[in-house]
Amino acid sequence: MSALHKTEEAVGEIISKLNALKNEIRKKIVGQEETIDQLPVSARRYLETGLAEQLHTRYKCRVRQPWYKVPSVYATPLAMLKRAHHYPRLVLNSARAYTTDTAYRIQSNGMSPSALVFAFANSLTCLTAELQGRHYGGGVLELVPSEIERLLVPVLQPDPGRLASADTCFRKTNDSVAFLRQHGDSVLEEIGLTSPDRDLLFDAWFRLRSRRQRTSPAAGSTE
Repeated sequence: MSALHKTEEAVGEIISKLNALKNEIRKKIVGQEETIDQLPVSARRYLETGLAEQLHTRYKCRVRQPWYKVPSVYATPLAMLKRAHHYPRLVLNSARAYTTDTAYRIQSNGMSPSALVFAFANSLTCLTAELQGRHYGGGVLELVPSEIERLLVPVLQPDPGRLASADTCFRKTNDSVAFLRQHGDSVLEEIGLTSPDRDLLFDAWFRLRSRRQRTSPAAGSTE
């Protein structure tokens, strides 16, 4: 089973099967549906180690039936890490990877999942994330589900190939802020925002993000 554990594993805008398989070298979800006697020998040995260490008597395992089965394991078309450094990112879960509790599982209403991912990366959405979310030490931004529901996202129906191009562009760049400026401009232009309006939104987001991170670069610059 494939799983998304942290931001580095969502490199682009799309979690592909190849990405997920690379991530699975390190971690696996064991025995979600089988009883212990139906598991492979290696899995039974693994669980026997847990029994020897009395893991089944600890609270989270003690309240499960069976004790080793992780609850609420399912995949959704979209995923979003709960915390972000520069800005929150919505990713298309093409691999149908499972997520740990570091990420939200998201369904799309009214837009296709790929269209929502494409439209999400823009300064208007990121500005509302700064206004709706909260931040912690080190400048990390966190959003809870009720705050995510209040984000403003342009309604678009782009050709699916445009998301693939955006994914390639994001993976190639070392500057996520420059990507947001370039990609976000194209998104906001499609809903009729003028160049001065787009500049105003980007600068407003940039100032709030810089304040959260306790940096003071010139407004409108990139990193």
